[in-house]
Amino acid sequence: MRRESSALLAFIFDRPWMMVALIIVNLLGAVFGYDWYKEQLAVTPWYLWIFTPECPNQSLLFAVVLSLRLAGRSYNLLNALTFLGLIKYGAWTVLVLSYHELTGGSLSTLQWGLLISHVGMVIEGLVFLPLIYPAALLVLVPLWFGFNDFLDYVVGIHPTLPGPDQFNVALLFALLGTLFSAFYLVRLAARHRPEFN
Repeated sequence: MRRESSALLAFIFDRPWMMVALIIVNLLGAVFGYDWYKEQLAVTPWYLWIFTPECPNQSLLFAVVLSLRLAGRSYNLLNALTFLGLIKYGAWTVLVLSYHELTGGSLSTLQWGLLISHVGMVIEGLVFLPLIYPAALLVLVPLWFGFNDFLDYVVGIHPTLPGPDQFNVALLFALLGTLFSAFYLVRLAARHRPEFN
């Protein structure tokens, strides 16, 4: 998988217009996402706003990371937070919506659109993972995700769930995403061969 991802990444880097297209798509996705969260943000304390719309935040970060890359800059910690976050939060949305559909719920047209767009987030994260290289600061990534999980499921700012009985499943999927990021970074540290840095 890593070899295919690296080849696709090289293909994208050789065509800057593709990076510009990804920036535009993700900026539009972020705008749509922030609009989707507006009702939840209206009842969330202002000091938690930055933590609440996780998927739009990831799309915005991805647009920022690609813009920096076009300008010849790359920051490993920001890359790791962005690419692993795209996978964590994209997969969480896909899993929660799929679980709802598979357990007797019915997804609206909007929810199907969300599911498909979040599959795209996961793919983006996977394709760009080769940009991450081992560094001590990367221990902050799973800690950051764990802090966000705490805010979502203890403080209570997780996204609106499609079904009233899905809290435990949503929490499980969130924790699995955080564990994935930790596992990936440990494995990366053990096997890394720099390719694009």
